[in-house]
This record gives sequence, structure tokens and C-alpha cells, in this order.
Amino acid sequence: MTRPLLAAIETLKVLNTTGARHLPDDAPTSFVRRRWAPLVMPDGVLDRKFYELCAMSELKNALRSGDVWVVGSRQFKEFDEYLLTRADYAQRVRESRLGLQVPTQCREYLEERLTKLRKSIAATEALAAAGELPDAQISTAGLKISPLINVVPDAASQLDRDVNARLPHVKITDLLLEVDRWTQFSRHFTHLKSSAPPKDNALLLTAVLADGINLGLSKMAEACPGTSLAKLSWLAAWHIRDETYSKALAEIVNVQHRLPFAAHWGEGTTSSSDGQRFRAGGRGESAGHLGFGIAQMQITQPFLDRADLGLKVGQQRGQGVEIAGMTRDLNIRTKVT
Repeated sequence: MTRPLLAAIETLKVLNTTGARHLPDDAPTSFVRRRWAPLVMPDGVLDRKFYELCAMSELKNALRSGDVWVVGSRQFKEFDEYLLTRADYAQRVRESRLGLQVPTQCREYLEERLTKLRKSIAATEALAAAGELPDAQISTAGLKISPLINVVPDAASQLDRDVNARLPHVKITDLLLEVDRWTQFSRHFTHLKSSAPPKDNALLLTAVLADGINLGLSKMAEACPGTSLAKLSWLAAWHIRDETYSKALAEIVNVQHRLPFAAHWGEGTTSSSDGQRFRAGGRGESAGHLGFGIAQMQITQPFLDRADLGLKVGQQRGQGVEIAGMTRDLNIRTKVT
């Protein structure tokens, strides 16, 4: 069981190193348990993503059981390292010293441990007084931990600065308007009664932006000259709803996933979901059982579903994610919540 598992790990390392997406036909499968088989080998064909999840799950179990160990690890070291070596065992047998490694009397054991503790405290105090504690300083002001050392290579940091210098600096409001010109997603924020599209796209996107950055309509109204809380509240109440967000999101996804650059993140067949709260129009006094904060306003918490192309492709209240009907062009086969 262990050898096929380690061979599978090596296979995955090669795939990740070379950037290959499909498993070889001779990939080891004898480590796959019965409960994993329908997912890893649907219709007799290996699924790369579930194969990797299965391998990681079995590796975790093997590490916990001691069937697999890590050289140099304290938690996952080889079981034999907990035992006496054969030479040490033979020496102790000859000298009749096969007793326990700890005192058998409670008082003796406590005295031994206290002695070690006092020595460790004294050594720490000496290092602190000399300012030689590793990655820490103790003074009258308290304990100060040194920050982690930056492991990012200097070349990568320079590349990041060079790339950022080449990108144009635009306002987020201008960016939203430009994306709307590309996709026309704002047309889906229809009026609740008349189904008419919004008359003022700039005002609509202002309200959407307030949701997106969790600023709130009041602060957004204060930050935007020429608008008011009353205008934003009216527009949010009549035009911004779960279904309008869903349709607008689907419009953006359908345009984005057809861009050639999106293919660098995946094939568009796998997705994962997470929840995010949005404030909607109206009040929520009847929702007091949900908590004080939620009781003061009406809250919707859709679960946003993100495909492996880097696209948000679905949303639904509750723990599940519904993708059908959200997009026309994606073929999601695997969902992880």
C-alpha cells in the first residue's frame, strides 16, 4: 500500500514540475480505496483532481499511522527512532541497565524536571541579558518577536515593480464603466416592477461598488459628490437583488472565459465555493434570531462559486451552489464547497 502511494506522489510531482495536466496511463492506482474509486476512476478513466486529493488524503493517513515518515521531522519521524539502537540495546543488556529512562518515583521525576526547567530559564535569561536570543528580544517593554525573513528573491520583487510600472493607473469607477461597456452587464439590473433597465449606469455602479468593497451606501454617498443616500438607497432597493446579481455575474463570466488568457488557469471544469454577505434593500427586524447585527438590516449571503479559470460562476443562499442557468458556456463537472 505504501509503495504505490509514494509512486503516486512522485507521479504528481513530475506532472506539477512539467505542467502536464493529464495522468499517464500507467499511474499507480492500487492505493485508491473503495470509497475513493467512483471519484478517482469514473467510467474507468482517471480524474486528475480527485486522484491528487485521494493521494494527499492517503498520505495524511499514512503519516499519522507511521507507515510513512519524514526524515528530520519531529512529529513524523521513523518509528525505529523512538526505540533503542541494536548496539545500545546489547550494551545495556550486558550492563544490566534495561530499566526505564525516567525515574520511577514521583518525587524524583518532579525534581529532575524542575532542575531542567531552572537550567532552561537561566540560559534564556542569560541570552536575553546579552541580547542574543534567536529571533526575539526581552526588555522592560516586554517580548518583541523579530519579523519573518522575506524569502521572495530580489529578482522577483524587481519583476513585480517592473510589471506594476507598465500597468496604467486607472480609477476603479472608470474600470467598472469600461467593463460594463465590454459586457453590458448593467442591463441585467432591471426594475423590480417594470423590468426596465437602470437609467443611470454610473449611479448603479456606485451602489454595486459600495457592496463590493463593504463601504455601505451612507459612506459611499459621502465620498461621491453629486449623489445622495436617498438616490443610492432607492436604486439599491428597486434594482439590486439576488437574481440581478446572478444574471450580471453570468454575463461577465460568459465574456471572460472566452478570453484566451483565461485558459492559463484551467479548463473550466472544476469550481469551489465560499460565502460572502451583501446588504440588500429593506429592513430585517423579523430576523432577530440571526443576531443583533443582522437583525438591523436585511442581509443576503450568497455562496459565490469560482471556477478553475479564475471566474466566479455561481451563487446561491445556503450551503450548496447552483450553477445550472448561471452561465451558457461553462461545463462544470466537479464542485467543491
